[in-house]
Amino acid sequence: MWKLHYDDVWGGLFLRATGDVEVHWGVDYGFPYYNDHHFHLGYFIYAAAYYVKYHQAWGRLHKERIYALARDVGNPTTQDNFFPVSRQKDIYTGFSWASGLVPGTRQEESASEGINCYHGLAALGDAFGDQNMKQTGQILLAMEIHSVREYWQVRAHNKAHFPPAIQQYGVVGMITEPDFYAYTLNWPCWPNIFPQRHACLVGIQVIPITAVNKYWMDQEWAGSIQASCQFAINPKSHPAYNTAEKTNEFLTELESVSIATGFITYVFIISSF
Repeated sequence: MWKLHYDDVWGGLFLRATGDVEVHWGVDYGFPYYNDHHFHLGYFIYAAAYYVKYHQAWGRLHKERIYALARDVGNPTTQDNFFPVSRQKDIYTGFSWASGLVPGTRQEESASEGINCYHGLAALGDAFGDQNMKQTGQILLAMEIHSVREYWQVRAHNKAHFPPAIQQYGVVGMITEPDFYAYTLNWPCWPNIFPQRHACLVGIQVIPITAVNKYWMDQEWAGSIQASCQFAINPKSHPAYNTAEKTNEFLTELESVSIATGFITYVFIISSF
């Protein structure tokens, strides 16, 4: 446990973070089955990139291990016999799929964590002076940001493409096959009540907040999600609050993950400029 190993069947890294006897597809968020690799490894790549930038000797000492993380999710070449090219990236749509080998249907929840991964790749290449790594990360990052602005965020140019519920709340919780706009996340949160979970959808699409957020967390999108955040702060201000509390309809439709009040304040600040 807690050590990365190389899988010579599918060509990638895996580890066990829990002691479950049965390694089913949900264990460790499916990491042993290549689910969410760009999410999880992205945080390590990002951290390593900025640490190496200011600690070059440490970076040189551990470069091979650090590059193994980067190659797992951002390998740029078919000449690498150990890892696939950009494991999670869908070149056609521009965004990444979180799903690995199972459960079968492809989906992506937190697109912002995908952005973080490719930001980390670009930063890692910059830290090591590796132009190939840097430019690979920049291309993957640009594709991810563009697709997030197009498919996840409600904006003036694409509003008509979204179902009415998503138009109202400003953001998609999940894109999946075959439904595409699944809207919600598929696991409970706290508070797991209407309408706070609308703001939860916002939260999963903004973490983590880093230097590249300015390219997609802008005033226009802040305006689209401001109502969702306001309803989270003051649930009774939502027009359907009383009705929703008395039915199970919203409890099924609006599952998501919690968001901190601090970010809601951040949204208000952006939208005020």
